[in-house]
Amino acid sequence: MCMSPDEGKSLLTTQSVLMAADREREVLRERLFNSALRRSAKLIRIEKQCNVYTCGDEDRMIYLIRSGHVKLVVDSSEGKECLLDIYSSGDIFGESCLAGLRYRVETATAMEDTVLHRVNCQHFISALNGAEIHSLIRRLNMRILEQQLFITDMATANSEFRLGKVLLRLGSRLGKKHLSGTVIDCRISQEELSQMVGTTRPRVTKFINKFRELGLINLSMERLIIVKETNLVNYLSTIM
Repeated sequence: MCMSPDEGKSLLTTQSVLMAADREREVLRERLFNSALRRSAKLIRIEKQCNVYTCGDEDRMIYLIRSGHVKLVVDSSEGKECLLDIYSSGDIFGESCLAGLRYRVETATAMEDTVLHRVNCQHFISALNGAEIHSLIRRLNMRILEQQLFITDMATANSEFRLGKVLLRLGSRLGKKHLSGTVIDCRISQEELSQMVGTTRPRVTKFINKFRELGLINLSMERLIIVKETNLVNYLSTIM
């Protein structure tokens, strides 16, 4: 089935938001890593597959990733896991404590050995200057926009389309440009992809194989996903 003009516009909007979010993340990364925040933050190391914090923990800290990757997961009332997002170097997470929440509603897990700056949320705000606060607000607003688009896809798009959008998002967020495409510089299992897409692992496996056959993605020698963004965007514009 061909995509309607409104649906095609939605795909372009998503790409625009991803590019804008990338710019805001880079600006925030540069400012925070060179700010007074680093002098008030504690440097910690989290081993692969260990939790930074767990749902229900009393935690009033904000975290800035120095290196590595962290995933945020929420458990549903039915016991199923929803992978909210994956963060990489320069990203902040744990900002929900700024809203006055005492307990964590999600679990943050290191996907590889990860180095973090950890700072109390009150100290975090007081350590930032005007330009840094402005960048933080813009970055968090972009994060809200990304989540709104993600929720819209979950409610309106089929699982194949959602998987394609997730791969584009991961490529934008975690990717490194290569001659053969954009390499998602993080090992993401098909189980984790299914948690992000909101479908079963067998369906994700089916669509991953289809995307590979169509030349939309590939796998590197290290089993990292290589996204051929133009091909994938063109393909998504033909399905719905």
